Amino acid sequence: MTGVHPLVHGVHCWQNKAPWNLPQLPELFAAKGYYTAAVGHYELGRGIGRGWHQQSDMGEHGPLYDALNFKYSHGRPDCGWSCGSLDCLPEEGHSDPLANRAIEMIEDACDSGAPFFVHVSFNDPHPPWFVPPPYDSAVDPARIELPDRGDDNGRPEWQFQALKECATVSATESDIRRVITVYYGMIEYVDAQIGRIYDVLLRLDILSDTWIVLSSDHGDFMGEKGLFEKCEVPYECLLHVPLLIAPPPGITAPRNETVQGLVQSVDLFTTMLSLAGLNVPDYTQGKDLMAWLRAGTR
Repeated sequence: MTGVHPLVHGVHCWQNKAPWNLPQLPELFAAKGYYTAAVGHYELGRGIGRGWHQQSDMGEHGPLYDALNFKYSHGRPDCGWSCGSLDCLPEEGHSDPLANRAIEMIEDACDSGAPFFVHVSFNDPHPPWFVPPPYDSAVDPARIELPDRGDDNGRPEWQFQALKECATVSATESDIRRVITVYYGMIEYVDAQIGRIYDVLLRLDILSDTWIVLSSDHGDFMGEKGLFEKCEVPYECLLHVPLLIAPPPGITAPRNETVQGLVQSVDLFTTMLSLAGLNVPDYTQGKDLMAWLRAGTR
């Protein structure tokens, strides 16, 4: 949202908030006439709520808050691999009402007649690992490839403590396969909601002028090193997150191709301003990923 690294914006932990004098991405869009909206897991309390014409944080009281609380009421606090099925319909889970709110925002943006920037942040997949049927059994556990649990040689002390606190030592192969199955189901649940949003873009006849950017803030331990959830360490399973950039139909650009170069989440600030043809602040530390398209190199 700021285009600079934590050592510059100063947000190192939960107690810090984004500095008041550093422009945020929606502010820059709004200043150029864009309608801006955000919904879901974007952590309004961290000071990144400026510049939105509409915003629905999942922590505010309402349908999103109620659905999230229902999900968070499940699971065992004594193990990091607790997982299972939510006793509700998919429409009553968390990602479905979040998509409903996003669709309302897109329809409002169209009614405004202005170009728009809508930030849709799904909480799934996120612990606790619970999802409504049929997504809880979308993958056959027998097909799951078990991660490398590692050994004790060279482990830092915090990992031994985490293994104890997450009760990983008591997790069987069946337990690990089950939690990964549910995790994949949560991804499929989100994918279905993204499909619903995509269908609305088609129905409103605005897909031909809409860029879609899909990414994630972090990955999770799914049994790697015997660990679950996340922490601030540079392991591949935590750092290597998806990034998909889909151009509008009719735009001359490479499609269905993979860029092998190293990118960072800070690059999204610069790239999305570039996509919209807006000026990029000279202090930004992110790179314009559209340079790959313009140069024709991967």
